[in-house]
Amino acid sequence: MVSWLYQDRFLRRATVFHVLTEKERKDVTRLAPGRPCHLVPNFAELPVNQACAPTWWRSEFNGRTIYLYLGRIHEKKGWRELCEAWDLACARDRAFAATSQLVFCGWVDDSPSFEPALRRLSEKHGNALFAGPQFGSARGGSLAVADAFILPSRSEGLPMVVLEAWAAGVPVMMTKECNLAIGFEAGAALEIGWTTEAIVDGLGRFAALASEARAGLSAAGIALVEAHFSASRTGDLMARMYQGCLVQSGALSEMDATPKDAE
Repeated sequence: MVSWLYQDRFLRRATVFHVLTEKERKDVTRLAPGRPCHLVPNFAELPVNQACAPTWWRSEFNGRTIYLYLGRIHEKKGWRELCEAWDLACARDRAFAATSQLVFCGWVDDSPSFEPALRRLSEKHGNALFAGPQFGSARGGSLAVADAFILPSRSEGLPMVVLEAWAAGVPVMMTKECNLAIGFEAGAALEIGWTTEAIVDGLGRFAALASEARAGLSAAGIALVEAHFSASRTGDLMARMYQGCLVQSGALSEMDATPKDAE
């Protein structure tokens, strides 16, 4: 009904489609075959080094591996399966439980059972914390102390928090549903599933990584942001897309639209 009322008309009139991910490009190509479609992703700022630990930090966290979930806490993001997986991983491996810390940072969205579930998890294993929303420098501080960022989501567009974790040099654990396959290809992310057992497996694989392998994930994430998700890269792609629109409309000549470094 929406398509019939107005959306198809918008699609027919569009000069170009701007998408954020390869999945979106495939979706648009299926709906509007043969139409110009440009992939211009969002960008992430490289963070300023944080001198202070976040307000949620506790002295007993020293020496533990910090697994950080940062963002909207919603069912589709996998918080429930992550809590279940954490419970299983800690019950099966007491060494993992003693040396690991799960921290949720974000706001609870339509998930009233989240906080009670996390309290039970904390009471049982003593290594789970809900730190609430983090903004500005607090957000940067939370990323700065994390040893791993985890997002076991079942559905994403372009998750900005993954780009932010890469920019901060935090090793990323995510599902393919995060639509950032380039992270796996570049060696900047460890692929996990979104089921409970798949997350347990992912936690085990990350815990078993040597420090050199974790450092490799960190370095690859920073390099990936610099190459594909920087402000300058996104700005260049955006300018090229709109220059193409102007050329197509006749408002700009192809010569005027040619980047100086390409002439």
